[in-house]
Amino acid sequence: METEVKRARVIVDFSIEKKISNRVKYIYKNTISHIVGDFKKGDIVDLYSKKGNFLGQGFINPDSKKNLIIILTWSGEEFNEKVLMERLNSAVKYRFKYALKSHESFRIVDDINDLLPGLIIDKLKDLVVINVFTPGWLNFLDYIMFFIDNRFDVKTIYLNIPKEIMENEKMPYGSKVLKGEISKKEYVIEERGFKFLFDFTNYREIGVFFKTRSVREYLYEDINLIDKRVLLINPTVAVGAPYLIHAGIKQLYILSSSKDKEEFNNKILKLNSLMNSDVIKYITSTSIEYLKKNSEKFDVIILGDLDFSRKDFNEDDLKSYGTLQQLIFGHLKKGGIYIDMTPEKFNNINNYKNLILDIVKSSNMYIQLVKSFSYEFDKPLLLTGSILLNYSAVSYRVI
Repeated sequence: METEVKRARVIVDFSIEKKISNRVKYIYKNTISHIVGDFKKGDIVDLYSKKGNFLGQGFINPDSKKNLIIILTWSGEEFNEKVLMERLNSAVKYRFKYALKSHESFRIVDDINDLLPGLIIDKLKDLVVINVFTPGWLNFLDYIMFFIDNRFDVKTIYLNIPKEIMENEKMPYGSKVLKGEISKKEYVIEERGFKFLFDFTNYREIGVFFKTRSVREYLYEDINLIDKRVLLINPTVAVGAPYLIHAGIKQLYILSSSKDKEEFNNKILKLNSLMNSDVIKYITSTSIEYLKKNSEKFDVIILGDLDFSRKDFNEDDLKSYGTLQQLIFGHLKKGGIYIDMTPEKFNNINNYKNLILDIVKSSNMYIQLVKSFSYEFDKPLLLTGSILLNYSAVSYRVI
């Protein structure tokens, strides 16, 4: 007979027990045996095995379309305000020790990488954006704001609940200003004297920008770009087109399947007074189609993103990815540099390494690995049996 408990107990199936100890992020409804006790949306619940072993705790949301629980603790730990503060302090300590240097803008908290799943916090100079992906974190907003106010000198704190999260998680209320005031969503981040424009509610784009800061430093400090021909494939704001133009390149080809990329890049270049039609050439095409039809060689090729699906890297995508990589290597001059910013599409780094190795062998090419770039804020974690990538880009040279 089940006894009454103060906090609701979620009894999980055997299939999910081991994954919880490996720091899985979600528990889906079909992996739950039954629930004992009452709870409200956003409450913390205890997770138990069928044998009665305490596994951890998580936020529960019965209205969620995708998952029932976001896990907060693993291996029988409890979550409370003290644990929250410890993890927030640990995240900031890690940033200051390994990543930040003199940057005014950076990611303070990155979801499960800081053991705070469902929470991303970005500092954009004097603005802090708290991105919330589950209703449970709304119960801890006062503590999060207290932490931010005591650690950082910021004028504005904004709660961002993305539109898809509002719909999928049935959040009780939407985005709003928590401190200060804000007049527009577009926000300028300065880096090395260059200006980059963002919608500060776009946590994905901002995350990519912060992750790839070391790539831009590499372009700025380590590569002689004077009079070089550069091909930019599917650029994101993270690639740093202003760096390339300012470095004195001979020609910049920007290849994208979308006209939106052209408009956005022009906006960034105009912001930096670097708009030069003689240097920039836009090409609207899929990357594979263009590279198959053209034979010109480049000194530098940068792959910023992929034409195909971003969320589900399926078998067809893998074939297209292999074809694209082979074509890119074939378009590099001898001594040319290739910067690949897409390794994070793979859940396991060995799959990426093996694919590149197979391409090099089949092409009879000689490739030198020049540099790998660490994420600014990611810590390698064991997650559902795979090691997360701890770098965001790789640079190769044809020799």
